[in-house]
Amino acid sequence: MRCFIAIEIPAVIRRDLRAFALGLRAEYPNLRVPAEDTIHLTLRFLGELPPDRVERAGAALTGALAGSGGAEATLSGLGVFPERGPARILWTGAACGDRLEAWRGAAEVAAAAAGLPPEKQAFRPHVTIGRFRDGLARTEAATLVARADTLRPCAFAVSAVSLWSSDLNAGGPRHTKLKDIGL
Repeated sequence: MRCFIAIEIPAVIRRDLRAFALGLRAEYPNLRVPAEDTIHLTLRFLGELPPDRVERAGAALTGALAGSGGAEATLSGLGVFPERGPARILWTGAACGDRLEAWRGAAEVAAAAAGLPPEKQAFRPHVTIGRFRDGLARTEAATLVARADTLRPCAFAVSAVSLWSSDLNAGGPRHTKLKDIGL
């Protein structure tokens, strides 16, 4: 099963992020906007795992998050990935002080328990709000990112980290929460 560890974003914020991205499609018609229920803050992608390794990851995540406590997260600004070449991903940044790094560390503990190597890429906390089908030229991407002030910053309480499965199909991914770990 294809899995990831993420923070669920409140429905009203997911709705606002999706509406913002949909509003950009008139100017950027190759922007695909994710379904509202698939918008989340990923801490660690785990990939395809057999059920026993998913169970180990869930147990390790629970232990690693014990006593970590919740906090308020803020989503703001715009950015694109990758940093070179045509932009493929449009995102808004996420901040939560040192808690976000601690939760990411717990996700790494879970990944290790599932038998995965440490993540090689630096953690860039973000929420994907769109994907450019054929990429977006760097000059156009810079213009879009400069409009970051048109996306209203939003804050929400983080009280859980969750283990999810993701089923890919023609209509887009379907995410199912496997385990919710309260903070």
